[in-house]
Amino acid sequence: MNDYVIQGILMDGYEFLPSVIPLFILFVTLREKGQKNAKDGRLCLAVSAVFLVYLWGVFHFTGAGTIWEPVQYGMSGGAFRQEKINLIPFSRGIDPVGYGLNIVLFLPFGFLLPLLWKETDSLCKTAAGGAMLSLLIEMSQLLNNRSTDVDDLILNTAGAVLGYAAFRILDLISGGKIRGRINVRMGPVLFIAAAFLGRFFFFDEMGAAGFLYGF
Repeated sequence: MNDYVIQGILMDGYEFLPSVIPLFILFVTLREKGQKNAKDGRLCLAVSAVFLVYLWGVFHFTGAGTIWEPVQYGMSGGAFRQEKINLIPFSRGIDPVGYGLNIVLFLPFGFLLPLLWKETDSLCKTAAGGAMLSLLIEMSQLLNNRSTDVDDLILNTAGAVLGYAAFRILDLISGGKIRGRINVRMGPVLFIAAAFLGRFFFFDEMGAAGFLYGF
């Protein structure tokens, strides 16, 4: 394994830890209770871990902004630049591949959210959750050189809706057994906020890259 691979693994690990550490502290504090047995408790923890890894992947691949990036990019280097903001739906042409990826990216969200939290088991609540997460990411991208685009918000929400449809179909096929065995004590807003804010405040990509790669 060469040095670049090791450095890449270290960088990904550093990006992941700021999200997982706050959630670990909250899990220990709240202590997941209310499961029927230890097996269900382990299942709940396992699916929660999957959701956390998924959120990390979303933040990573969308380039969600952090508090460190305005310092790195500056007002003229990317942050808050007007040409990077699109508030008019589908006004910049149709990109089938990009649009498809935006939908696919939020399919797991629409499936995992109602699976983990019974109170979100409705089309409106899941769609609202997908829209809020997407809006959070788009707003954070005002801080870096990524674009903030209303198209992404619309397509991400559509992906969450399709993911929820898949969840409902599977739940009906299973006779409601999947939904009945999992329910996380920590609320979805607190879970997602902890994962996002941990990364937002403690992930300094350029600082870590400079340390690892020597620039």
